[in-house]
Amino acid sequence: MLDHEQRYCFTYEGLESLSGLRFLEVEGSMRNFDAEERLRWHESPSNVLPTNENSVLLPRLRWLSWRCFPPTLNIANFFVEDLVILNLSWSKITDDWKGWSHMKVMKNLKVLNLSYCDSLQRLPDEPGRGLASLEYVSLSFCSSLKRLPDSIGNMKSPIELDISYSGIGELPDSIRKLKNLKRLKMQGSKISKIPDTLWMIEKLEEIDASNISPKFHVNIGNCIHKNESLRILKLFSAEIHLLARLPESLVTLSLGSLEMDTFPDLSNLTNLKELDLRFSFLDSDGESYGETDVLWKNIRYHSGLGT
Repeated sequence: MLDHEQRYCFTYEGLESLSGLRFLEVEGSMRNFDAEERLRWHESPSNVLPTNENSVLLPRLRWLSWRCFPPTLNIANFFVEDLVILNLSWSKITDDWKGWSHMKVMKNLKVLNLSYCDSLQRLPDEPGRGLASLEYVSLSFCSSLKRLPDSIGNMKSPIELDISYSGIGELPDSIRKLKNLKRLKMQGSKISKIPDTLWMIEKLEEIDASNISPKFHVNIGNCIHKNESLRILKLFSAEIHLLARLPESLVTLSLGSLEMDTFPDLSNLTNLKELDLRFSFLDSDGESYGETDVLWKNIRYHSGLGT
């Protein structure tokens, strides 16, 4: 790892001498790094990576971790096609960052960490080969990111998508195409709508939409009971008026607020180990008692711990 308190200048000769490097971890801002002219990005009409003598630098690099990456430092000549893990968290990259062109050729990229990139307002609409192969994507704490592109459905490989504490307000319907998605983390985000198509993803194991403010209304589709993989369902920030039959595979269930006057039938949840329900009781006219006078009842049961 390079020392973030020192100042470095990347040179062609210096990088060429690291031809066997597989892991590079850098942390620092523009105050710490610079690059000689022939390593910088140069505009081209086709907006693709130039092919020149420098294009094979760091040919064995598989893992690049560069927190606080300075977007004005455009090193265009790393050989990035075989990168597997890319961590650019805490960086000031934006939607017009030239580095997106690099990602489009990363045919083996599996992990992309863009957490805390608070200047990022949108993702590229055309993911290219790189984003299409991703298995883990973190956009957590990207506060300026308001939506996911519809093209996210073209990413066939994602196993985990983390948009926790981001500015994303809703999920596109195309999320149904993420057939391999197992974990969707949305806690603390700005989510106000969950599409019905989400419940159709058969490999989903975990959905976490807790700690979201303000509360939002959720319709849990009837098709959810067909999901034999779902183990964790946390919708503790959601208003739920009707609860569909839930899958028997559930181990953890957290729901609130349940605006129902009867206890839901959970008798089929024989694998349940942790249950956390919150009810918002209604008056005779079907209206809530209100924010200040709402009567809440918590029902918690932890397997092995009693009530």
